[in-house]
Amino acid sequence: MSQYYLFLGVGLLLLLVASLIFKNSLSFLKNAKKTTGTVISLRTIVSEGEGIFTNLSLSNNGQQDIYI
Repeated sequence: MSQYYLFLGVGLLLLLVASLIFKNSLSFLKNAKKTTGTVISLRTIVSEGEGIFTNLSLSNNGQQDIYI
């Protein structure tokens, strides 16, 4: 029976941590600036495995475009 309470306590603790992380994520999304982006190219870089990376073009409300 003590294992039941141990797992219940650990589960409730993890649920509390997950809810705090979720709350922080929602707060971040609420305060984030929204913009549109366009993928202008894809490139593959092989370094300890294979990954595909994108080059993005971001428009800054009619100002200068930003390339990442």
